[in-house]
Amino acid sequence: MSHKIDPGNGGSVPPSRWVDIDGPVHYVDYGGPDDGPRLVLVHGLGGSLVSWAAVAPALAQVGRVIALDLAGFGRSPGSPRQVTLTANGMLLHRFLQQIAGTPAILIGHSMGGTIAAMLTARHPDTTVGLVFIDPAVPWQVNSQTIPRLTGLVSGMAASAPGQAGRQGRLMLEQALQRARTGCERAFRDSPQAIERGLAAIQVRLDDGQMNSDMLAACRSLTLVVSRRREFASMLSQIKVPVLMLHGDRDKFVPISAAKATARANPAWHFEIATGVGHIPQLEAPQWTIDRITKWLGTEGAGAVQLARTATRLPGTGEQPHVRERG
Repeated sequence: MSHKIDPGNGGSVPPSRWVDIDGPVHYVDYGGPDDGPRLVLVHGLGGSLVSWAAVAPALAQVGRVIALDLAGFGRSPGSPRQVTLTANGMLLHRFLQQIAGTPAILIGHSMGGTIAAMLTARHPDTTVGLVFIDPAVPWQVNSQTIPRLTGLVSGMAASAPGQAGRQGRLMLEQALQRARTGCERAFRDSPQAIERGLAAIQVRLDDGQMNSDMLAACRSLTLVVSRRREFASMLSQIKVPVLMLHGDRDKFVPISAAKATARANPAWHFEIATGVGHIPQLEAPQWTIDRITKWLGTEGAGAVQLARTATRLPGTGEQPHVRERG
Protein backbone atom coordinates (compact mmCIF):
# COMPACT_ATOMS: atom_id res chain seq x y z
CA MET A 1 0.00 0.00 0.00
CA SER A 2 2.99 2.30 -0.49
CA HIS A 3 2.36 5.12 -2.95
CA LYS A 4 5.42 6.81 -4.48
CA ILE A 5 4.01 10.23 -5.19
CA ASP A 6 5.94 13.37 -5.97
CA PRO A 7 4.60 16.10 -3.66
CA GLY A 8 5.50 18.56 -6.44
CA ASN A 9 5.45 22.21 -5.49
CA GLY A 10 4.34 21.59 -1.96
CA GLY A 11 0.86 20.41 -2.87
CA SER A 12 -2.24 22.57 -3.07
CA VAL A 13 -5.03 23.42 -0.66
CA PRO A 14 -8.67 22.77 -1.68
CA PRO A 15 -11.38 25.45 -1.40
CA SER A 16 -12.29 26.57 2.11
CA ARG A 17 -15.29 25.10 3.87
CA TRP A 18 -16.87 26.11 7.15
CA VAL A 19 -18.96 24.58 9.91
CA ASP A 20 -20.42 26.22 13.00
CA ILE A 21 -19.17 24.57 16.21
CA ASP A 22 -19.80 27.30 18.78
CA GLY A 23 -18.26 29.58 16.16
CA PRO A 24 -16.79 29.23 12.66
CA VAL A 25 -14.44 26.29 12.06
CA HIS A 26 -12.45 26.35 8.85
CA TYR A 27 -11.63 23.08 7.09
CA VAL A 28 -10.79 21.62 3.69
CA ASP A 29 -11.72 18.33 2.09
CA TYR A 30 -9.07 16.70 -0.11
CA GLY A 31 -11.51 14.02 -1.18
CA GLY A 32 -10.53 10.40 -1.65
CA PRO A 33 -12.07 7.02 -2.44
CA ASP A 34 -15.72 6.74 -1.48
CA ASP A 35 -14.96 3.45 0.26
CA GLY A 36 -11.73 4.72 1.81
CA PRO A 37 -11.10 5.26 5.53
CA ARG A 38 -11.64 8.68 7.10
CA LEU A 39 -8.26 10.35 7.71
CA VAL A 40 -8.50 13.58 9.73
CA LEU A 41 -5.42 15.82 9.91
CA VAL A 42 -4.82 17.91 13.05
CA HIS A 43 -2.13 20.62 12.99
CA GLY A 44 0.24 21.70 15.75
CA LEU A 45 0.78 24.77 17.93
CA GLY A 46 1.03 27.91 15.82
CA GLY A 47 0.17 25.95 12.68
CA SER A 48 -2.88 25.52 10.49
CA LEU A 49 -4.31 23.09 7.96
CA VAL A 50 -1.82 24.52 5.43
CA SER A 51 0.91 22.49 7.12
CA TRP A 52 -0.53 19.33 5.50
CA ALA A 53 -0.44 20.61 1.90
CA ALA A 54 2.62 18.58 0.91
CA VAL A 55 1.25 15.19 2.03
CA ALA A 56 -2.57 15.42 1.98
CA PRO A 57 -3.05 14.91 -1.79
CA ALA A 58 -1.06 11.68 -1.67
CA LEU A 59 -2.91 10.43 1.41
CA ALA A 60 -6.19 11.17 -0.40
CA GLN A 61 -5.36 8.35 -2.80
CA VAL A 62 -5.86 5.85 0.03
CA GLY A 63 -8.48 7.55 2.20
CA ARG A 64 -10.93 10.41 2.54
CA VAL A 65 -8.73 13.23 3.84
CA ILE A 66 -10.06 16.20 5.77
CA ALA A 67 -7.97 18.84 7.54
CA LEU A 68 -9.23 21.51 9.93
CA ASP A 69 -8.06 24.65 11.70
CA LEU A 70 -8.48 24.31 15.45
CA ALA A 71 -10.04 27.23 17.35
CA GLY A 72 -7.56 30.08 17.63
CA PHE A 73 -5.47 28.91 14.66
CA GLY A 74 -5.51 29.44 10.93
CA ARG A 75 -8.90 30.84 9.91
CA SER A 76 -10.84 29.47 12.88
CA PRO A 77 -11.23 32.30 15.42
CA GLY A 78 -10.68 31.62 19.09
CA SER A 79 -12.21 34.04 21.61
CA PRO A 80 -14.82 33.86 22.97
CA ARG A 81 -14.22 30.14 22.51
CA GLN A 82 -11.51 28.60 24.67
CA VAL A 83 -8.38 27.37 22.89
CA THR A 84 -7.00 25.00 25.52
CA LEU A 85 -6.10 21.44 24.55
CA THR A 86 -9.22 20.17 26.30
CA ALA A 87 -11.47 22.69 24.54
CA ASN A 88 -9.99 21.99 21.12
CA GLY A 89 -10.28 18.28 21.85
CA MET A 90 -14.01 18.78 22.37
CA LEU A 91 -14.16 20.78 19.14
CA LEU A 92 -12.39 17.97 17.29
CA HIS A 93 -14.82 15.45 18.77
CA ARG A 94 -17.81 17.40 17.46
CA PHE A 95 -16.11 17.95 14.10
CA LEU A 96 -15.70 14.19 13.73
CA GLN A 97 -19.35 13.63 14.56
CA GLN A 98 -20.73 16.38 12.34
CA ILE A 99 -18.37 16.46 9.36
CA ALA A 100 -15.68 13.80 9.04
CA GLY A 101 -17.59 10.86 10.50
CA THR A 102 -16.71 8.34 13.18
CA PRO A 103 -14.78 6.20 13.72
CA ALA A 104 -11.80 7.86 12.06
CA ILE A 105 -8.02 7.65 11.88
CA LEU A 106 -6.47 10.81 13.32
CA ILE A 107 -3.12 12.10 12.06
CA GLY A 108 -1.81 14.73 14.44
CA HIS A 109 1.33 16.86 14.38
CA SER A 110 2.93 18.23 17.55
CA MET A 111 0.13 19.68 19.74
CA GLY A 112 -2.37 18.11 17.32
CA GLY A 113 -0.98 14.68 18.14
CA THR A 114 -1.40 15.35 21.84
CA ILE A 115 -5.00 16.49 21.32
CA ALA A 116 -5.69 13.37 19.23
CA ALA A 117 -4.29 11.19 22.02
CA MET A 118 -6.41 12.92 24.66
CA LEU A 119 -9.55 12.55 22.53
CA THR A 120 -8.89 8.86 21.88
CA ALA A 121 -8.36 8.15 25.58
CA ARG A 122 -11.58 9.95 26.54
CA HIS A 123 -13.78 8.88 23.61
CA PRO A 124 -12.38 5.57 22.33
CA ASP A 125 -15.43 5.00 20.13
CA THR A 126 -14.53 7.92 17.84
CA THR A 127 -11.04 6.80 16.83
CA VAL A 128 -9.72 3.52 15.44
CA GLY A 129 -6.13 4.49 14.66
CA LEU A 130 -3.60 7.22 15.39
CA VAL A 131 -0.60 8.64 13.57
CA PHE A 132 1.58 10.92 15.69
CA ILE A 133 4.09 13.16 13.92
CA ASP A 134 6.55 14.70 16.40
CA PRO A 135 3.85 14.78 19.09
CA ALA A 136 4.19 17.04 22.11
CA VAL A 137 5.09 14.55 24.84
CA PRO A 138 6.76 15.14 28.23
CA TRP A 139 10.34 16.31 27.89
CA GLN A 140 13.17 14.84 29.91
CA VAL A 141 13.97 16.62 33.16
CA ASN A 142 17.41 17.66 31.91
CA SER A 143 15.99 19.27 28.75
CA GLN A 144 16.08 23.05 28.71
CA THR A 145 13.15 23.28 26.32
CA ILE A 146 10.24 22.95 28.71
CA PRO A 147 11.70 25.13 31.52
CA ARG A 148 12.39 27.86 28.97
CA LEU A 149 8.87 27.56 27.53
CA THR A 150 7.30 27.48 30.99
CA GLY A 151 9.23 30.54 32.10
CA LEU A 152 8.27 32.48 29.00
CA VAL A 153 4.59 31.62 29.33
CA SER A 154 4.55 32.41 33.06
CA GLY A 155 6.23 35.74 32.47
CA MET A 156 3.78 36.67 29.76
CA ALA A 157 0.84 35.67 31.92
CA ALA A 158 2.04 37.99 34.68
CA SER A 159 2.59 40.94 32.32
CA ALA A 160 0.32 43.91 31.76
CA PRO A 161 -1.92 43.50 28.67
CA GLY A 162 0.18 45.80 26.49
CA GLN A 163 3.41 44.20 27.59
CA ALA A 164 1.97 40.71 27.09
CA GLY A 165 1.00 41.71 23.56
CA ARG A 166 4.53 42.86 22.82
CA GLN A 167 6.01 39.71 24.34
CA GLY A 168 3.51 37.59 22.44
CA ARG A 169 4.63 39.20 19.21
CA LEU A 170 8.28 38.62 20.14
CA MET A 171 7.56 34.96 20.93
CA LEU A 172 5.86 34.45 17.57
CA GLU A 173 8.66 36.25 15.72
CA GLN A 174 11.22 34.04 17.46
CA ALA A 175 9.16 30.94 16.67
CA LEU A 176 9.00 32.03 13.04
CA GLN A 177 12.77 32.44 12.89
CA ARG A 178 13.37 29.08 14.61
CA ALA A 179 10.99 27.43 12.15
CA ARG A 180 12.89 28.91 9.20
CA THR A 181 16.23 27.88 10.71
CA GLY A 182 15.07 24.38 11.60
CA CYS A 183 13.42 23.65 8.26
CA GLU A 184 16.32 24.13 5.86
CA ARG A 185 15.56 20.79 4.28
CA ALA A 186 11.96 21.82 3.70
CA PHE A 187 13.04 25.01 1.97
CA ARG A 188 15.21 22.95 -0.35
CA ASP A 189 12.76 20.13 -1.07
CA SER A 190 9.35 21.79 -0.71
CA PRO A 191 9.76 25.58 -0.55
CA GLN A 192 6.21 26.57 -1.37
CA ALA A 193 4.70 24.34 1.31
CA ILE A 194 6.95 25.62 4.08
CA GLU A 195 6.41 29.22 3.01
CA ARG A 196 2.63 28.74 3.20
CA GLY A 197 2.97 27.34 6.70
CA LEU A 198 5.22 30.16 7.85
CA ALA A 199 2.96 32.75 6.27
CA ALA A 200 0.09 31.39 8.38
CA ILE A 201 2.19 32.15 11.47
CA GLN A 202 3.24 35.55 10.16
CA VAL A 203 -0.33 36.85 9.90
CA ARG A 204 -0.75 36.30 13.64
CA LEU A 205 1.93 38.87 14.44
CA ASP A 206 -0.38 41.80 13.76
CA ASP A 207 -3.47 40.37 15.46
CA GLY A 208 -3.63 40.92 19.21
CA GLN A 209 -6.41 38.37 19.74
CA MET A 210 -4.49 35.73 17.83
CA ASN A 211 -1.48 36.43 20.03
CA SER A 212 -3.66 35.90 23.10
CA ASP A 213 -5.03 32.64 21.67
CA MET A 214 -1.52 31.43 20.90
CA LEU A 215 -0.41 32.24 24.44
CA ALA A 216 -3.40 30.46 25.98
CA ALA A 217 -2.82 27.35 23.86
CA CYS A 218 0.89 27.40 24.68
CA ARG A 219 0.13 27.67 28.39
CA SER A 220 -2.32 24.77 28.16
CA LEU A 221 0.15 22.58 26.27
CA THR A 222 2.89 23.30 28.81
CA LEU A 223 0.58 22.33 31.65
CA VAL A 224 -0.49 19.08 30.01
CA VAL A 225 3.00 17.81 29.18
CA SER A 226 4.39 18.84 32.58
CA ARG A 227 2.10 16.35 34.32
CA ARG A 228 4.25 13.38 33.44
CA ARG A 229 2.48 10.62 35.37
CA GLU A 230 -0.98 11.79 34.33
CA PHE A 231 0.16 12.04 30.72
CA ALA A 232 1.68 8.54 30.78
CA SER A 233 -1.53 7.14 32.28
CA MET A 234 -3.55 8.80 29.52
CA LEU A 235 -1.36 7.24 26.81
CA SER A 236 -1.70 3.81 28.42
CA GLN A 237 -5.46 4.00 27.90
CA ILE A 238 -5.04 4.13 24.12
CA LYS A 239 -5.80 0.70 22.68
CA VAL A 240 -5.95 1.49 18.96
CA PRO A 241 -3.01 0.93 16.57
CA VAL A 242 -0.50 3.80 16.71
CA LEU A 243 2.24 4.95 14.34
CA MET A 244 4.66 7.53 15.73
CA LEU A 245 7.10 9.40 13.48
CA HIS A 246 9.73 11.78 14.84
CA GLY A 247 12.57 13.84 13.42
CA ASP A 248 15.91 13.23 15.12
CA ARG A 249 16.78 16.93 14.85
CA ASP A 250 13.57 18.19 16.40
CA LYS A 251 14.45 21.30 18.44
CA PHE A 252 11.02 21.59 20.05
CA VAL A 253 10.34 18.02 21.23
CA PRO A 254 13.70 16.24 21.69
CA ILE A 255 14.15 12.84 20.11
CA SER A 256 15.02 11.52 23.58
CA ALA A 257 11.48 12.31 24.71
CA ALA A 258 10.01 10.51 21.70
CA LYS A 259 12.18 7.45 22.35
CA ALA A 260 11.12 7.38 26.01
CA THR A 261 7.45 7.55 24.99
CA ALA A 262 7.95 4.75 22.45
CA ARG A 263 9.66 2.54 25.05
CA ALA A 264 6.75 3.07 27.43
CA ASN A 265 4.31 2.04 24.68
CA PRO A 266 5.96 -0.93 22.94
CA ALA A 267 2.84 -1.83 20.93
CA TRP A 268 3.25 1.38 18.92
CA HIS A 269 5.16 1.40 15.65
CA PHE A 270 7.92 4.01 15.96
CA GLU A 271 10.14 5.36 13.18
CA ILE A 272 12.78 8.10 13.21
CA ALA A 273 13.33 10.56 10.37
CA THR A 274 17.09 11.06 10.09
CA GLY A 275 18.26 14.61 9.55
CA VAL A 276 14.73 15.98 9.93
CA GLY A 277 13.42 18.52 12.42
CA HIS A 278 10.01 19.15 13.96
CA ILE A 279 7.90 19.14 10.79
CA PRO A 280 8.52 15.92 8.80
CA GLN A 281 5.39 16.41 6.67
CA LEU A 282 7.01 19.56 5.24
CA GLU A 283 10.69 18.69 5.58
CA ALA A 284 10.45 15.13 4.27
CA PRO A 285 6.99 14.75 2.70
CA GLN A 286 7.73 11.62 0.64
CA TRP A 287 9.29 9.88 3.64
CA THR A 288 6.20 10.78 5.68
CA ILE A 289 3.80 9.62 2.96
CA ASP A 290 5.64 6.31 2.55
CA ARG A 291 5.61 5.54 6.29
CA ILE A 292 1.94 6.37 6.75
CA THR A 293 0.71 4.46 3.69
CA LYS A 294 2.84 1.43 4.56
CA TRP A 295 1.46 1.44 8.12
CA LEU A 296 -2.10 1.74 6.81
CA GLY A 297 -1.51 -1.46 4.85
CA THR A 298 0.11 -3.38 7.71
CA GLU A 299 -0.32 -2.64 11.44
CA GLY A 300 -3.06 -0.12 10.67
CA ALA A 301 -5.00 -2.34 8.27
CA GLY A 302 -7.60 -3.20 10.89
CA ALA A 303 -8.11 0.49 11.62
CA VAL A 304 -8.56 1.13 7.89
CA GLN A 305 -11.37 -1.41 7.68
CA LEU A 306 -13.16 0.10 10.67
CA ALA A 307 -12.68 3.69 9.47
CA ARG A 308 -14.37 2.79 6.18
CA THR A 309 -17.64 2.50 8.08
CA ALA A 310 -17.49 6.11 9.36
CA THR A 311 -20.89 7.77 9.76
CA ARG A 312 -22.11 11.12 11.04
CA LEU A 313 -24.65 11.58 13.79
CA PRO A 314 -28.30 11.65 12.60
CA GLY A 315 -29.48 15.15 11.88
CA THR A 316 -26.01 16.68 11.72
CA GLY A 317 -23.87 17.74 8.85
CA GLU A 318 -22.10 20.60 7.26
CA GLN A 319 -23.50 24.00 8.17
CA PRO A 320 -24.00 26.75 5.58
CA HIS A 321 -20.74 28.36 4.51
CA VAL A 322 -19.87 31.70 6.07
CA ARG A 323 -18.26 34.44 4.07
CA GLU A 324 -14.49 34.15 3.98
CA ARG A 325 -12.56 36.84 5.74
CA GLY A 326 -9.97 38.75 3.82
